[in-house]
Amino acid sequence: MKRSDAETKANEEHMKRSDAETKAAALQARLAEAQRQLREDKMSKARLAEAQRQLREEKMSKARLSDQLAEEHQKNLQQENKIVDAQQQARHSEARRLDTEAAKAKNVEAAKEEALKLRLKLSETEKQRQAADSTAVKLQKLQAETVKRLESKTLESKAAAEG
Repeated sequence: MKRSDAETKANEEHMKRSDAETKAAALQARLAEAQRQLREDKMSKARLAEAQRQLREEKMSKARLSDQLAEEHQKNLQQENKIVDAQQQARHSEARRLDTEAAKAKNVEAAKEEALKLRLKLSETEKQRQAADSTAVKLQKLQAETVKRLESKTLESKAAAEG
């Protein structure tokens, strides 16, 4: 019986060792999985930090584009105001000149001839005014295109920030 007890004890010891090795292997596998998850978490944090940095850069870029758009708009308004002022000054100057020339006419015939000349000059001035109006329209179209381009850049920047 001693032999059977010894064999039983040996079997029990072997089973205990086998159980301990199985538990150790399971613990080792859990440790490896935990380390893998830790590495993934660190990588995720790094990706998040990079995404946040890119988002900050995109926001700054958007702010710069918005500032540029506002500056362009302000410049265009100033140009329009200058054009309108110049047109008004030209009209006033021409009207004063025409009034002065008309007043200089001494008799009716001279006044009629002078009036004819002034009408021709007025016609020419009207053509110049129309040309100036045409230029103003072209500048307004150019302004609109500039605003559209800047808005497009702003939208692209916003899309990139959201993407």
